[in-house]
Amino acid sequence: MKAAYTTRCCLVTVGAAALCAFTAPARSQAQAPLYSVTVLGSGYSAGGINASGQVPGTNLVTLGGANNWVFGINATDQVAGYSELPGNTVLHAVRWTGTTPTDLGTLGGADSDAEGINDSGQVAGSSLISGNVADHAVRWTGTTPTDLGTLGGTYSFGYGINASGQVTGRSQVAGNSGYHAVRWTGTTPTDLGTLGGDSSGSAINVSGEVAGYYYLTGASGPTHAAVWTGTTPADLGTLAAC
Repeated sequence: MKAAYTTRCCLVTVGAAALCAFTAPARSQAQAPLYSVTVLGSGYSAGGINASGQVPGTNLVTLGGANNWVFGINATDQVAGYSELPGNTVLHAVRWTGTTPTDLGTLGGADSDAEGINDSGQVAGSSLISGNVADHAVRWTGTTPTDLGTLGGTYSFGYGINASGQVTGRSQVAGNSGYHAVRWTGTTPTDLGTLGGDSSGSAINVSGEVAGYYYLTGASGPTHAAVWTGTTPADLGTLAAC
């Protein structure tokens, strides 16, 4: 029998960040809540969490610039993100091991960023290509970047990576008429399609299932969460308004 569920909304403010909405099984007042909120401190932003419950913050060594941003953490505490270089005009993707940053470089352009990291230390993100004419999704193995290409359009971006190195993100389709969620296996992109307007993959599991979102129409406006199994998208709907 399926448990009855109710949507509980709350607003949690940590520094300047606000998080909204919990969905939990309906319980009586006498029962303990199924969730807890931990304030991690002001002045920080959290970009990910690993299986041990560790959350990466922004208080890590930079590549010589003033600021850095972190998004992914793996089971061995390696963190992925990006940092300003000296002069604070250029950003490069970074993998931190402990507090030691490794500059992952670019695909020949000026800037790059990292969004996800798997337990092998492979990193997914994006980089400007030579001439700074477009961003392409990237997979870094060690410090070697692999250009994952596009679905026929100009731009693509990588966000999540699984244990086998599959990457998900979004790419412009031929004619640059819109963005579609994509799964890269090796350097082969699979168009995951959409249920309406533009779509994007955000995370990918060991089975290659992709979680992300799509716009109901066009490239902006109302969005719904979605999950793709193979190339079949399923609309996950929305939570009640807070």
